[in-house]
Amino acid sequence: MKRHKLWAVVTGTLLIAAILGCGSGTEDAPDPSEADTAVLDSATEAANAESAPGSVLSPEAREIQEALNSAIVRLKYGDKSGLYENEFEYLTDEKNFDEYLEYEPVRYARADSIDFIEVTGYEPREYNSIMVDVIVHFLGPTGVRTDFPDRVRMFRHKDRWIKPTVSKLTHQLEYENILRQADSAAEAEADWE
Repeated sequence: MKRHKLWAVVTGTLLIAAILGCGSGTEDAPDPSEADTAVLDSATEAANAESAPGSVLSPEAREIQEALNSAIVRLKYGDKSGLYENEFEYLTDEKNFDEYLEYEPVRYARADSIDFIEVTGYEPREYNSIMVDVIVHFLGPTGVRTDFPDRVRMFRHKDRWIKPTVSKLTHQLEYENILRQADSAAEAEADWE
């Protein structure tokens, strides 16, 4: 019985690491260029179809669940571009994808035992963000299923929900302020001409 409890603790820790973008390496992950797009799409659809019996997701909750599962399914196939697409604009403007892969949480990110993520609720927060209640469903190598409840913060950015792994809201707000100042300076300069 103690082994089962230990396995649940280890599995729960791996879940948190996967959601936060941490893990144990990608040396055995398949090359994302070899991943069949149809397989990825099918796996993402299957993950999003999963939910608690009798539960009905609101359109917003479904969009959130699809965003989370899309990134996880891609990560399972070794494709970390789903993580990059979930970063704030300041980071993607500053770093290209190859540079992004050098961040430690990204370098070690894996999701091989996560079966799917189920959204069970969410609460609106400041700065176009929400706290999302999820259940992460694991499928272990022996076929044992483990469910782990968690909360993650997501942000509405560029008309979609994102879950950043590396980028921070404070840096994005600073970046947006700099862009506004630059636009104001450009308008002032245009008025001088």
